[in-house]
Amino acid sequence: MTQPTDTIAQDKRYVRKAALTSVVGYGVKVASPLLFFVVVRFYGAERLGIFAIAQAITLLGVRITLMGLHRSMLWWIPRPEYQEKRQGPVGSMLIIAAFNLIYLSLMLSLGAKPIAAFSGIPEAEDTLRIMAVATMPLAFIEFLCCTLTAHRQLIPQIIVNEGLIPIIHAGLAILFFFTGAQSQGLFIAFAASAYINLLIVLGFAVHTFQRQGWPRWQRRMPTELLRYTWPQWVSEMNYILISRLDVYALGQLTDPATTGIYAAALRVANVIRSVRQSLSPMALAIFSESHASQDTERMRSVFSETVATVLFIQAPVFLFIINFSPWILKLFGPEFERGVWSLTLLSWAWMINGIAGLNDAVIMGASRSFLGMLNNLATLAIQALLLWVLIPWLGIEGAALAVGASFAAVGIMQLVQARRLYATNLYSRQAIGLIGLVFSLQLLSTVARFKLIPPDALEMTALAFIAEISLGALLWRWIRNPSQQSHHA
Repeated sequence: MTQPTDTIAQDKRYVRKAALTSVVGYGVKVASPLLFFVVVRFYGAERLGIFAIAQAITLLGVRITLMGLHRSMLWWIPRPEYQEKRQGPVGSMLIIAAFNLIYLSLMLSLGAKPIAAFSGIPEAEDTLRIMAVATMPLAFIEFLCCTLTAHRQLIPQIIVNEGLIPIIHAGLAILFFFTGAQSQGLFIAFAASAYINLLIVLGFAVHTFQRQGWPRWQRRMPTELLRYTWPQWVSEMNYILISRLDVYALGQLTDPATTGIYAAALRVANVIRSVRQSLSPMALAIFSESHASQDTERMRSVFSETVATVLFIQAPVFLFIINFSPWILKLFGPEFERGVWSLTLLSWAWMINGIAGLNDAVIMGASRSFLGMLNNLATLAIQALLLWVLIPWLGIEGAALAVGASFAAVGIMQLVQARRLYATNLYSRQAIGLIGLVFSLQLLSTVARFKLIPPDALEMTALAFIAEISLGALLWRWIRNPSQQSHHA
């Protein structure tokens, strides 16, 4: 029993280290919205709307050319099959490079004009060509970050990919604006920042492989890896469609300014979402290793620890965003205050996703990539239907509601699937208590913001935020103590 116990203890320390890295990453990420407020002030809501749609198309191109190989590394590298021969990453990078060259050639020659017309913004044709240049470095960044995460090196993913890329983009956009590139500076900066960040990630990769061993070249890709990857490829393409389908729909059914307001609200709410996204790759790698060794107890322990970690980081961020949402959105400009309700709905959606969404990593870690693909297709279908029904009726609030409902529905499906895979409830008693506490605080905060506190009462809002955080800390100590006492007994 000593070795499994030691492994579980090591996993818990690793999850806490990941949480600390994520909190430090938040310090980096805070600079991104602040710089982005300045960027929006310079370029305006309409240019932001065009950028949001062009970015969605570009990121879809990245996912197409990655072929799911980046996420497959999280499953493949921790497994004994890789540890014996160290094959897979080199061939994967060559495949990704080849597909990127094909994609870039198509976009520069034929693809940009019809895609811009289909998106409802014909003026985005040149923008799509500029941003297509960023697909290859962005693809390599994603692949290397997942590969390094599987080697338990988290800084490239959390600090660089999620933190520095948007900061460098915003900084370059401001620089280009003052050098006379007011019309295309936002888009050129996006491409330039991708190449700068690729160089940074390559530095981490060289350092990690020198210490842990370099991947080996092979003529044929491992069969198990290819079998796992193709459903992952479909899932990844679906995922980028899902994550940007709301922007596509608003671009089709509204105007660029409305899309820009929603994009600003989405960018703020994604600060909450990024917590689970930062920790999910790390969890998938551990789940894959646990599944290979058939260690259900280790799986349950790491899962509950990760859920608790996600909630501990997400909850204060959620409370801050809900309480101060009018002032946050006003930083973009006075017209952006229209996005308060959509920001609230999106924040709720990502809190629910933070709890239920980790079951997707459990499913993928158990080698069920085909089931993961079906779940993604279900999310896409539900969200597409709801967007086209709710946006004409409710506008940007309808888009936010559609996103939340689709992720909640599929999250319940994933929870049931994960339970059946391991024939046990992966949520510990303490994790369930924390979930109940956090959702009670969320409800209290939302009701106070919209029903009890006057809209412009900043001092009262600040006091409410402090009171909610203090109440949460006290209640958590009360929930936690009984389990600690029983453990010591």
